[in-house]
Amino acid sequence: MAVGTDVTLCSKMWFPFLLAVSGLAFSAGASNHHEEPWNTRSILGGNKIGIKYVPYQVSLATFEDEEGVRSTDHMCGGSIISVSWVLTAAHCVYGIDPHDILVRIGSRLKDKGGHLHKVSQIFVHPDFNEDDLDSDIALLKVSQPFAVSKKVKPVKLNRDTVQPGVFAIVSGWGKTKESGKAAKVLQKVRVPVIPQRECEWLYIRVNITSNMFCAGFYGHDSCQGDSGGPIVSGGRQIGIVSWGNGCGRYNFPGVYTNVEKFWHWILEVSGVYMQFYALNVVFSRCGLSEFLLQIVKRLGPAIAVCYRMRFSFLLAVLVLAVSTGAFKFYNRPSHLSNRPIVGGVDAEISNFPYQVSLSYSFNNSGEIYARHFCGGSIISVDWVLTAAHCVQGTYPEDIFVRVGTSTVNEGGFLHEVTKVISHAEYGRGIDTDYDIALLKVAKPFEIGPDVKPIPLNKNPLRPGEILVLSGWGLTSEGGDIAGTLQKVEVPVVPQWECKWLYGHEKLSVNMFCAGRAGRDTCQGDSGGPAVANGILVGIVSWGEGCGRPGYPGVYASVEKLRKWIFYNSGV
Repeated sequence: MAVGTDVTLCSKMWFPFLLAVSGLAFSAGASNHHEEPWNTRSILGGNKIGIKYVPYQVSLATFEDEEGVRSTDHMCGGSIISVSWVLTAAHCVYGIDPHDILVRIGSRLKDKGGHLHKVSQIFVHPDFNEDDLDSDIALLKVSQPFAVSKKVKPVKLNRDTVQPGVFAIVSGWGKTKESGKAAKVLQKVRVPVIPQRECEWLYIRVNITSNMFCAGFYGHDSCQGDSGGPIVSGGRQIGIVSWGNGCGRYNFPGVYTNVEKFWHWILEVSGVYMQFYALNVVFSRCGLSEFLLQIVKRLGPAIAVCYRMRFSFLLAVLVLAVSTGAFKFYNRPSHLSNRPIVGGVDAEISNFPYQVSLSYSFNNSGEIYARHFCGGSIISVDWVLTAAHCVQGTYPEDIFVRVGTSTVNEGGFLHEVTKVISHAEYGRGIDTDYDIALLKVAKPFEIGPDVKPIPLNKNPLRPGEILVLSGWGLTSEGGDIAGTLQKVEVPVVPQWECKWLYGHEKLSVNMFCAGRAGRDTCQGDSGGPAVANGILVGIVSWGEGCGRPGYPGVYASVEKLRKWIFYNSGV
């Protein structure tokens, strides 16, 4: 969209929008670390994937026109973050003229298909360092907007701290082994985020800055050809493929640019993903109408082009209105009340004997560690129920099931996994639909006071019904993993309200919402149990942040997926 068009759009819609906000307000009472560390990278230990499952993935191609013949060769990856902007690594485009790059979208093939878009501008981060690849991030603006479809969609950007142990999906067309050839068909691999201290220790001879994080394990990594591509967790891009020591080498995970550290720079340059974030903060902190908040948030994308010219003025108006008492406070339903963040309390495994910790194995100097990454529930002596997104792309031998302990990463008993079964429909249609998976353990669990199966729900849930959640996830958004098992009680939210808060397009009949402001599950709780009266009714699946007002947690419904569980496990 041209600048002139942006201004015209703003002028046409700004005053009606401001009047609408004002009207609503007043109605509520208001007015050899790589021989060359900058070498590009690709996928090891992965498998083929269709572009519709990663529709944000793009190929950056060099453009050559020799004797009238146009040639386009893949050089790096990238990700669509809006209809006009692509996010990539600075080292991919540093010193290159925009006219020498094309962006290929909507194709799983490296050098064929999809649509090619010319680049009009390149923005490399001003702090990019060629020597240590710090601030390895760049933005490309395309000449003509992308046509959004099932194969071409922007990805959301992460604004939260990247948590160790979280699994993420890396995709690209790079080499499938260090000395091999580049993939012709799009590949993806699932890798865990490595704790920052371990990342710094493994790359002790190199400067790992706070703008970087590590992810991957032996044989599972990005490689030459994947640089600039996305690493995505929970539907949000958390990083950009940057560099590493070889590809998939023992004790040398891939290194990624941390998107969260550059969110404000991305906003400043492109105006993308503003989404009235500041309004959300102001409204939620001041206890303003949820209805008003949702209307503003829904209008946010339409007026994002006005960000640089008008946003500060609107924010000033809102702050003035709040400070002068123009906005009316009111009592919300209990499950949406704006309470202080209190989270859960410590719990004993003997009261939650069905709770398990899914852990991935990590080899550090010859010692094997099992680190928590998701929760799960024992449903029989040899079956565990969890979320599909926890185990997508993971091999059984990569997972341990820890049972019988209240302490994260310690105690209890570790069980090897022999089989991973994810729902065949997961990842199709609505991204988070059918978020359910089964794990079969190698040796049956020894049933006792701290290790017991839980019965499965067969009946519909009632709005307002109280659920008990448990897990070792973050105790607050952006906080730390819990050292001891936590529990919290939350009410079931009516389905119509859940769809209103998140949008009909994101919710299916296989999901339900539960939670209240300040009481919720968070990163690390995924796959864990939601229990009502001693019966497993849901599986922790997804949500917007953790305990945010107006955003309850979303769970996979055991009742709706009960037949699939029985068919695959006999339970």
